[in-house]
Amino acid sequence: MKATRPCPSIFGVLLFPLCLMLITAVPLAATVPSIDTVCFEQVDWIGPDGNVLETDSLFGRMKYSYVPTDTTCYLNLVASSTTSGSPAWVVQNLPLFASSSTLVRDEAVHIDLAELGVVAGQDLTQLCYLLEVEVNPRTDAPGGTLVQSAVMDEENDSWDHEESSTHISDDTAVQPPNGYKAKGESENLQCSKDELDAIPEERRLKAEGCKKCFAGAYARSFDYLNRQFELGLDKTTSQIYEDLIDLDVSKKPGIPCPPASRKTWLETSLSYFNGLIEAQNKKIVTRVWEIGSKIAGRNLSPRKYKDGQVPPIAGAESETLGKDKLKEWIKAEVRRKAAIQLAYTKTGGSGHIVYVLGCYEDEDGKLFVRFRDDNRQDNDKKGDCEIKVAEIRCLKEAREPTFRHKGNAKIIYAISTALPPPAEVKTKTRGAPRYPSDEGSKTTKARRKCDTDREDCESTDEGSTTDDFIHATVVVDNNTQLPSPLDLIIEADASALNPQLGSRDVTQAFRMVGGGPRIMNPMVFPPGRTALRLELRAPVPSGLLSSLPVNLPFKMSLKDPNDPGVTFHCATDTVGLRPNVGHEDDDEACFFPRVQNPTLTGDAMMVRIPAIDAPKLGNEWRISGLEFVGGDLGGSSLPGLDALQLRVEDPILPSSPDLSPRGLLRWVGSIGDPGNADGISVGPPATTVSVDITDYKVTPTLPHEAPNLWVMAYLNPGDSAQIFTAIGSDGTTETLVGNSYVLPSFVNPAINIPDFNFQIRSLWDGPPSRSRERAPIQRRTRRQEAISGMLLFYR
Repeated sequence: MKATRPCPSIFGVLLFPLCLMLITAVPLAATVPSIDTVCFEQVDWIGPDGNVLETDSLFGRMKYSYVPTDTTCYLNLVASSTTSGSPAWVVQNLPLFASSSTLVRDEAVHIDLAELGVVAGQDLTQLCYLLEVEVNPRTDAPGGTLVQSAVMDEENDSWDHEESSTHISDDTAVQPPNGYKAKGESENLQCSKDELDAIPEERRLKAEGCKKCFAGAYARSFDYLNRQFELGLDKTTSQIYEDLIDLDVSKKPGIPCPPASRKTWLETSLSYFNGLIEAQNKKIVTRVWEIGSKIAGRNLSPRKYKDGQVPPIAGAESETLGKDKLKEWIKAEVRRKAAIQLAYTKTGGSGHIVYVLGCYEDEDGKLFVRFRDDNRQDNDKKGDCEIKVAEIRCLKEAREPTFRHKGNAKIIYAISTALPPPAEVKTKTRGAPRYPSDEGSKTTKARRKCDTDREDCESTDEGSTTDDFIHATVVVDNNTQLPSPLDLIIEADASALNPQLGSRDVTQAFRMVGGGPRIMNPMVFPPGRTALRLELRAPVPSGLLSSLPVNLPFKMSLKDPNDPGVTFHCATDTVGLRPNVGHEDDDEACFFPRVQNPTLTGDAMMVRIPAIDAPKLGNEWRISGLEFVGGDLGGSSLPGLDALQLRVEDPILPSSPDLSPRGLLRWVGSIGDPGNADGISVGPPATTVSVDITDYKVTPTLPHEAPNLWVMAYLNPGDSAQIFTAIGSDGTTETLVGNSYVLPSFVNPAINIPDFNFQIRSLWDGPPSRSRERAPIQRRTRRQEAISGMLLFYR
């Protein structure tokens, strides 16, 4: 086995041939940097106890040093493991970025030694190579005479291991690196920040302890923020790191570390740094992107916890993004001058987190990041010495993105930290107001007043609408001292309507409230706060009715008018589009709550229909049916519901139904009927049951003439947890409207249940009843929901 020796500095020319002074055969232009030192290594992976776990891996590395010039140039490397073998083009068009600095840069790039014909476990003692630096990227491999160089052993920590106590097992060895293969830097993106310069000693982190990469990554991040935003903190990177270690932002030796610790580490780090800059009246803004729930250590089902959705983290903003959105997220965060931490893991447990300096794309859209980390923790001669490069690979949408390694290094979360942008936006998107001073509902009703199947529709009514406008209050804070031109961009996630669609720019669909002009960018915002009230320029298109109900996410962004790729800030909100009044849930039966166990006579689940949710003043409206979603569970001895009722609100008890005889407007079934002979039968969950009633009509001309209504579903007395009829409920947080209530045993006041939208509905503006008799009940069975463990008992 070859001896392990340190890589020499740029002054180590006497150590030839271990490290070679490169002399190019062809004179170079003045703008092309000269590579002063190059050194090749083969990695041995080391465990936490210092023992070698894998010797002579396929993970190779080339370290190199140079002084940058005022022109970005490209490094290409061909190499072979033998003097007679065919060389492989192992490094393709690696950019050496331009800079005015005269300091020496130390960088490193990883090489897949398998491309040289090496097999795992083979001790590579030397290789032959040709290295060229040119102004333009190459389309083919460079040719010429190869020179010989020794290959050194380099010991690296296999993983930082936040979770696992073992590093590499026999069947999960670290995969080779992706290597560096690019077509040249894209002109559309190059955002590598000031970290392109050399790393001075005070910015290098010495003696990072084993399993303390989180504190190390954040120490580098806070050092960058201190310099980038000129905060004036008199602390070196190592001093910040020691502060974080004292605050327990790390894994302690011998003590198991649950994944939820990451959330604590993050919150502690944010609190620490915000405390340092509090005297300057400044505060950092942190955003988190992740796969599943790796920050908080929670394992929630995809139905309740989408990819990229982050649990609450004190001091951080969550990002709801799919796996395929990581590249765009990184680019946006670098553009806003954020510090980024990127965490990845291999199958089986352990993980590592690195500090990302910047990123750039090649002409094919491959995204590369420049990053810093310690190669060998607990060894201050090994670690934070070079800037490294690696590719972010998103092979398939269904798989996690990978970083640096082939196959088994999956990115699990990323954290960005920055000071507030020059401008910030907040938004509240709601349904159209019905009455004066009404701000509108979180749920927008999109049903037309006149449908083509309405026999009594007057020609003068054709095309008139109820409340199918969407309003948005947008608040923009200009954090600078001067008027700022900004682009306000409004996007709607059309995948809510069609999974094949994505985000759509709908800015031009909005105008100022009251018939103002459409939004014209850029908009000039004065210093301080500006509030905008916007509305759709036209009603919700009638063609969308067949797709309802949906929860439609909106995103408001503030962008740099001179560089649309730069997003200063964004805010999101969700509007529930429903086919008509009285239909507030999203048509997905997520939960099946109950009133009490066992059920008593008079137990009811109810939905309140506020008067302001009725159509606009002067329009006749009518309720022609009642509907609910439910299902019989655990047997059929007591099937279905006792009754469905439409009632007005109690004139004395606010937010409670009028239970007197005068309060009952329409009904189906009988309460407390023995054997439920006149009740309403239900299929398995989730079954939609619709019943016809004699039309209830109102034509309000004043707000007080439109009554608050209640639709009530009475449960069968005697139902228990083993045998009962369940009412479906929608628990989607973004569009909860607070109109669901329970009533135990006829006892008012009603109890509000804010966590659900009960799936109990009134049917508005349907075809007139043909008979005063109750029409047959209509049932529609949808797919059965998983309800095990979701039953809730309120009393």
